[in-house]
Amino acid sequence: MARLEWLWHRAFNAPDRASLELLALARIPPEHWDRLVFLLPARAALIASDYPIHRIWEVNTNPTAWHDWIDRDQRGIRIFV
Repeated sequence: MARLEWLWHRAFNAPDRASLELLALARIPPEHWDRLVFLLPARAALIASDYPIHRIWEVNTNPTAWHDWIDRDQRGIRIFV
């Protein structure tokens, strides 16, 4: 949980980059698609866990979800933060 919290904090407080402009992207002809480069957001990270940390985090940060069920047997969680 601490690792997820730290990665979320880093991503949330990272400097903003220019956002993807979908209209500009739509104007790129297909013959130039092989030259496109997409950058991940600053401080983006992938976290893996043997436990449902996303549900634990959600239940602990959302006051209306405190009564929700957490399936501890859910395995192989990977989250892009």
